[in-house]
Amino acid sequence: MFSKKSILDCSDPELSVVLPCRSIRIGNYKVHGPKYKVVTITEKGLQIKVPASMSTPETELVTLDIAMEEVVTVLAHIGKPSTLMFLCISPSACEMVRRTLKMNSSSSLYLDVQSNNEKQKRISILPEKLTEPSKALLKKHFGTKMTEFSAREANEMMVRSAP
Repeated sequence: MFSKKSILDCSDPELSVVLPCRSIRIGNYKVHGPKYKVVTITEKGLQIKVPASMSTPETELVTLDIAMEEVVTVLAHIGKPSTLMFLCISPSACEMVRRTLKMNSSSSLYLDVQSNNEKQKRISILPEKLTEPSKALLKKHFGTKMTEFSAREANEMMVRSAP
């Protein structure tokens, strides 16, 4: 795992993508609180800052640092009507996320990349807006890990994975 500094420490700050998001779901945990929905992506990985869980005050934030090596695949619709990204991460990164967010029971808020339950399998990101330079950087950072699909397919996956 990388430390917070190393995920965000890239050779050129212009190469990081900061995404204010309309929605972030980590498994079946839907992040609440508009000012806490930000994802930062660099060539080294991504950082998500979220409230620790539904049972803690929104002011108690935790930082999830996921190294690019821990990102297995990214399924994305990058375009109109809106951008949607679904991240599949490694089992070890999944365990770190569960530990950090205190996700202790699969019958509650949970992330399990190996689950048969579509609601718990991935991290879903719905950015507010995405500029053309940011789109290009996302494609560069994720490289061959990113598979693009249609708006209809993205919407269907969002519905299937909704808590």
